[in-house]
Amino acid sequence: MPVLNVDLMGLLVEVLIWEPEYIGDVGHTAVRLNNIIYGYYPTDIDGDGAYTKVDLDNSPGSLHTDSLAEFHSNYYDNTIEVIRLETDNTKEAKLNLYFKELNNKPGVYSLFSSQCTTRARDGLLKSGYPAGSFSIAPYELYQYYSTRYYNSILNNYFYNISGVESMITKKAQNIW
Repeated sequence: MPVLNVDLMGLLVEVLIWEPEYIGDVGHTAVRLNNIIYGYYPTDIDGDGAYTKVDLDNSPGSLHTDSLAEFHSNYYDNTIEVIRLETDNTKEAKLNLYFKELNNKPGVYSLFSSQCTTRARDGLLKSGYPAGSFSIAPYELYQYYSTRYYNSILNNYFYNISGVESMITKKAQNIW
């Protein structure tokens, strides 16, 4: 029985993009490096469980890491667009180093200059992946990849983690 989308060499880089879900939401961008998902977030300064204007404007940044099991548990019902990038050992090593450095010095989160999409984009660029020069919306990163590189370097997967399958949707368990 064939196994789908298994990376036998351990080389895997994917960009994960959540579209906005409601008015005022901006979406989210994360990067999967092999079996770890990295996402950059603001700090909930007042501890109310929500990201407010103060948190989004100028709070300490925080790099969150999830294993695949944690990711599936946390985001089971989310629809996420996944872009798989061609990679090699050198690019992966540089991207891994970028996330280690970002974890040690996460900087200040700002929705308009230093957020999940810019951190993902910066890490990809510093590691030798093409990633554009925009700075705000996660969906801009998706548009950059889908319009410029889809036919040459990307395998583009759309799926709903809950497993709802359609012509352009693949079940998460078949991808990961």
